[in-house]
Amino acid sequence: MSLSARVPFIALLTLFLISSPGKAIAASPRLYLDPATATVSSGSTVTLELKIDTAGIEAAAADAKISFPPATIGIVNVIAGPFFPKLSKVINSTTGLVDLHAYFDSTDVTGKSGTGTVAVITVKGTAAGAAQLTLSCTSGSTTDSNIANPQGQD
Repeated sequence: MSLSARVPFIALLTLFLISSPGKAIAASPRLYLDPATATVSSGSTVTLELKIDTAGIEAAAADAKISFPPATIGIVNVIAGPFFPKLSKVINSTTGLVDLHAYFDSTDVTGKSGTGTVAVITVKGTAAGAAQLTLSCTSGSTTDSNIANPQGQD
């Protein structure tokens, strides 16, 4: 039974991070959405954070590709978080794709390690039903979500 049949006019946003498998002993750098799940009524908004954990490795930039079902939810806005000082974004409400690039510019430090917020994303429920935001990340790919070190390597 779908959620929309039980709770009319509520859109449940279930956020998933699709990431490459980590090593069993050491943590790997990662991007993830926080909170991992959220509920938003149709016409209301909820705020999510794109977070980074560099696992102790210096990061100079992060790219995130987030897909969403535009018939159920919309992306209202995306702003830079405090981890990287610069953020460029493309929000395509027709195809349901958010393309983010967070980075240091030439006057800033060249790298940073630790955990923090890369971006703050405001999501709006537009119709009843279940929805899923997917952070695309394929091991070995440089065209989806990635964390780059100061040498430009993912």
